Amino acid sequence: MAIQKTEKIWHNGKLIPWDSAQLHVMSHVVNYGSSVFEGVRCYALPGGPAIFRANEHMQRLLDSAKVYRIDVDFTRDDLVGGMSEVVKNNGVWPCYIRPIVLRGYGEAGVNPFNSPTEVYICNYPWGKYLGTDAQQGADVCVSSWTRIAPNTLPSMAKSGANYMNSQLIKMEAIINGYVEGIALDANGYVSEGSGENVFVVRTADGSPGKFCFARNHARVGSADCARPEYSGGRAGYSARTPLHRRRGILYRYRRRSHADSLRG
Repeated sequence: MAIQKTEKIWHNGKLIPWDSAQLHVMSHVVNYGSSVFEGVRCYALPGGPAIFRANEHMQRLLDSAKVYRIDVDFTRDDLVGGMSEVVKNNGVWPCYIRPIVLRGYGEAGVNPFNSPTEVYICNYPWGKYLGTDAQQGADVCVSSWTRIAPNTLPSMAKSGANYMNSQLIKMEAIINGYVEGIALDANGYVSEGSGENVFVVRTADGSPGKFCFARNHARVGSADCARPEYSGGRAGYSARTPLHRRRGILYRYRRRSHADSLRG
């Protein structure tokens, strides 16, 4: 789905025009992938827009930046306020919100410490990630690409560099006729899709099974919303989203080698 342009983007505490959010080609992030980011949904409720787990997402953004030693001059509350500001100013919801922290234009070379930190938050309309037919199920494969091991790149940090692995998984799936690929971890256990979580509903009340992957706010939030005792989140910051228990959905799993993928 093509990006739908909105009016303003939050940049280092100020709203700027969408087209003014530009980077030099020699920025550190362009050459070395030095960014951390979040993907946050904002829902349209009767009382107005509701950002899903805003505090938790912004805390993870700051935690990811800390892992990569990126100094951020904004607090969690500042970033939550930035998300609210850009949604309100653009008047677009439901929407997808992209907060991103990156290393900008500074010095050449791998050493990132002398490149400035830039913080952007944008929002735009975005429907279902796997398309309009997602409620009928998705045709997926088990990828021949393995998820990054924790001792190679820190998988607990949501960094732009990690998503090169996701791109390989996604491209392989598309070339072989699937809409998505599910990756296994370094130990051969189910990890996640290229850009979404995987979990299994195992009981009648919608309780999730045991997870074999890192904690994730979207996954945990969906599990929370499936519990009968769930009573909703704080007004203005989180939204209840239903967990649809779907029966009779067929997922085709097939592992392909890298060579098969290259042959198409």
